[in-house]
Amino acid sequence: MTDTPYSQDMERAAHLAKLQLKALEAKTASDLYFIIVNDAIKLLHYDRAILWKWEADQPKIVAVSGQVDIAPKSALEQQLQAVLESINTLQSPQRLDETAFKDSGKEWQTLLSRSPIHAAYWVPLGTDSHSHYFVWFEQWDEEPWSDDDLQLMSYLGRAFHASLEHLHPRWKQHVWNKRIWMLSATCLLATLMLVHVPLRIVAPCEVIPEDPVVIATPISGVIDEVIVSAGDRVMKGDPLIEYQRESPIYEARVARKNFEVADTKYRVALAATAADRNRETGELYTLQLQRQRALAELEHAEYRLSQIRVKAPIEGTIEIDRPENFRNKPVEVGEKILTIFDPAKTIVKIWIPQGDNVTIDKKRSISVLLSTRPSETIEATLRYISGRLTTDPKGVPSYEAEADWNEPFEGNIGLTGTAILYGEKVSLFYWLIRRPWATVREFLAL
Repeated sequence: MTDTPYSQDMERAAHLAKLQLKALEAKTASDLYFIIVNDAIKLLHYDRAILWKWEADQPKIVAVSGQVDIAPKSALEQQLQAVLESINTLQSPQRLDETAFKDSGKEWQTLLSRSPIHAAYWVPLGTDSHSHYFVWFEQWDEEPWSDDDLQLMSYLGRAFHASLEHLHPRWKQHVWNKRIWMLSATCLLATLMLVHVPLRIVAPCEVIPEDPVVIATPISGVIDEVIVSAGDRVMKGDPLIEYQRESPIYEARVARKNFEVADTKYRVALAATAADRNRETGELYTLQLQRQRALAELEHAEYRLSQIRVKAPIEGTIEIDRPENFRNKPVEVGEKILTIFDPAKTIVKIWIPQGDNVTIDKKRSISVLLSTRPSETIEATLRYISGRLTTDPKGVPSYEAEADWNEPFEGNIGLTGTAILYGEKVSLFYWLIRRPWATVREFLAL
């Protein structure tokens, strides 16, 4: 089962929250420095992170990812100091390129020619112009961060800033506790607004046959026997239902006798008219109409007689509810008796609750979780959504939908479970409050 954009966004939000809590729980500045440069990779990938501290207008490296001890005045520090001093704006998170530096980025170009850096990012730890801590992130061969990624790392930087100030001895503890909570709440709200996930609609579903053939009564009469039972496999032409024969046979015999009489009368009158041209033709016309009516009644009776045994029009499996209930039962034309379906051809029937009838992304596969296969997710493609409101098997007002399996499905007709459909992308905040807010509005009639 592959990760979906929804699960990736949720995982990223979880990592952001965990990093904020871990930073707040740091006991010493060294512990927090280690978390900043080494654990932020759980949120976004980078190859090296360098934590800088500005003291007396001079940048100083205080931590490097993957290193425990930092030698003062190291070659790395000296190499990067000239680059940092030429950055136009230190207090803004940014991806570094030629436009971010003074003098057309000469120091930056020199650095790129001597290092494996593919992309670099500058993230201040703080929200004001007095931040003294900054992080330099490097990527050597990965795909660059997006603007949303950089903004997400900036929010994390604010949380790190709050934790750094929490460890600073100049401020009273209770003041910083309040600021930490406010900053954490701000970061959490920003995360809820920044992270976008697709709406997820969870709806009941059932495996049903595709294009089943309904066998209905072809004539009125009394059923003598239903020959098949539920689950029987039948071939084309196999008998399914048999009517009581006595009445159709008697009707056909009487109809044939009546036709013979009407035909004889008509032929005699026709011969007499041919012999006597002065004979009135009105009687002949009447006899002709009687003969046509008798012929129609005969054809109808013979059709009824031909339908006393109903045969399977296709090969398939029988679906019928209590066949014994039809024995000796009078029926009219068109009453459903059973259906025939191909068990290898199935689809998914879905009931979308009325309150969840949002705009569904029909191009995206839906996930089907069957009750008998809790560890398996089966993908299907939405075929259509009905615009007519109906009820699901539990009586909940719903809109019916059908979906085709993406891959051949092996399973029994009638399996039930839940289907997960995806709508447009919305903020995580909206995703969380949509249902409660709808309930409140319905309750208050807003």
